[in-house]
Amino acid sequence: MSANPSPRRLLRLSLVISLPILALAFLLLPPQIARAGGEVTDCSNDTDLHAKLAGGGLVTFNCGSAPVSITLTSTDLPGSHISITQTTSISGGGLVTLQGNGDARIFNVDGSSLSLEGLTITGGRALQGSPNNNGGAIYIINGGVVSVTDSRIFDNRAQYGGAIRAAEGLLTVTNSSLFNNQAEYGGAIYVMDLSPESPPINTATIVNSAVTSNTATHGDGGAVRIWNSRLTLANSTLSNNRALEIAGSGIRGDGGGIAVGGSETVSYGLVVMTNTTIYSNSASINGGGVHIDDTNGSARVKNSIIANNAATDGANCSTIILDSDGHNLASDDTCDFDASGDLTNTNPLLGPLAPNGGSTLTHAPLPGSPAINAADNAACAAPPVSSVDQRGVARPQGVTCDIGAVEATINLSLGKSSTSQGGDPVRPTERITYTIV
Repeated sequence: MSANPSPRRLLRLSLVISLPILALAFLLLPPQIARAGGEVTDCSNDTDLHAKLAGGGLVTFNCGSAPVSITLTSTDLPGSHISITQTTSISGGGLVTLQGNGDARIFNVDGSSLSLEGLTITGGRALQGSPNNNGGAIYIINGGVVSVTDSRIFDNRAQYGGAIRAAEGLLTVTNSSLFNNQAEYGGAIYVMDLSPESPPINTATIVNSAVTSNTATHGDGGAVRIWNSRLTLANSTLSNNRALEIAGSGIRGDGGGIAVGGSETVSYGLVVMTNTTIYSNSASINGGGVHIDDTNGSARVKNSIIANNAATDGANCSTIILDSDGHNLASDDTCDFDASGDLTNTNPLLGPLAPNGGSTLTHAPLPGSPAINAADNAACAAPPVSSVDQRGVARPQGVTCDIGAVEATINLSLGKSSTSQGGDPVRPTERITYTIV
């Protein structure tokens, strides 16, 4: 006669069977990343924001349905309000402004990753001497990676990179506006590799964005300065930027839109430009639109407009190496555009900088613009243009896509039809209805 096992023995047996199964399941499950971050609910000051940023992760905001501004008063580091050392994403939903107090930059990204979406960043200052003279809004060092999407960065100041300085790292700006920033070098963006003796890690990408009304006060690159680094520029507008000199100082003011260069030992200063509009910028000395240094700088340009820029020498371009890949338009002959489809000494007939749709300002082609239907379709279809213009409008609108950042959408037809009460022929006193489409 057999006895039933005791409850304690059954429990011990089930544990013996379960533990190996649990261990196997644990090994097979994908590793789970610890998440910090959280939701900022108090926007009256920056205390809650700093608390949620501790440890990285995703940070969002729940401060009501109206736009809100958070004034940053505390600092994580000397000269920096917010230090990013762990992977962090901040989403403002288009409602949140981070306002510096005028004594420090906004973000210091050191060897980590920062993603910014739907934010306005303003009031950052980096003017206190090295290293706190870099990047008024964002400073990227030690291989940091920063992406800025659907955001506005304005009224920031620094010695190098009024809005953003990438010293060693990767920068991507998408669907964003950088305006009214100021620095001695690189009014909006300064990208410079600090180790020119080795292949640099610095790259920058600006897509579907507007960089406007920025100033290099006594240096190069009114909008963007590139040194020993690579810039990819597509579907973007650079307009009304300035590179100034200090009279009698010998300090140059070159490249109202872009200044590109590199060290004498390593040739890595390169801009690759597609479907971009560089218009109405100015430089005190060389290259109102684009300046390529004679020390290892270069550029490749396709489907782009460089026009109506001003400088003492080289109104649109002052270049050593600027290679046209075709279908470019310049309002003078200083850019050496001589490839297939290029147009020189040609007025692009662009409208003023204005909100022509999308989230950023653009110069739209006017009726009769020679830029319309004059670009290369293959380049318009390929990344990073990807068959849209700066505003997200599909390319092409006609048989061929347009040169520059904006695809013309001036396709208007007018049709009229009529019906009469009694049919044809119309008799006196009958009602006629006209339909206009």
